[in-house]
Amino acid sequence: LFSMAGFYSGLQNKLASIHYADTKDAIQAFSDADMTPCLKAYADVIDMDFESLRLCSYTVDAGYRKAVVTAQILLRTYTGSGVQTRRENLRLCLKKSATCMTQAVGSPQLFTCDGCGASIPLEAGKICLQCGRVFDLKQHDWVITSYEVMHL
Repeated sequence: LFSMAGFYSGLQNKLASIHYADTKDAIQAFSDADMTPCLKAYADVIDMDFESLRLCSYTVDAGYRKAVVTAQILLRTYTGSGVQTRRENLRLCLKKSATCMTQAVGSPQLFTCDGCGASIPLEAGKICLQCGRVFDLKQHDWVITSYEVMHL
C-alpha cells in the first residue's frame, strides 16, 4: 500500500543525511536508534553511491508498518592524503504509523510542535527548538528504529 520507488528514494535521502551529518541533532533527525557513534565513523565521508537496496520483510503490527531493509553502499572518504573508497553493508529496521498513507519528508510540508506550535525544521533534528519536545516523525514518515553495519 505504498510506492516502492518513493520508499527507496526516501530511504536513500535519509541515509545520505546520516552519512553527511555533522551534528548530533542532524544525525538523529530520521532515527529512533542512537546514531551518535556514526558521527565519527562518517566524519570524512565526501560522497556515497548506492549499489543495492533490498526490502527483506514488511509487516503491519500494533498500529505500525515495519520494514527490514539491507543496503550496500560505496562510501568515499577524504583522508588527507587522498580519496579512499570503502563498501558498507547495512541492515535497517524502519517503522511508520499504519494510518499514514504518505511519505511526508519528500514533500514540502511544514511540521509544527504539538506543545508550543513552533515550526520544526527536520534538518536540524526532531526536537522543537523552542520548547524541547521530541517530534514523533513515525506519524508522518518512515523512521529508522535499528541501524546495523554488517561485517563480512
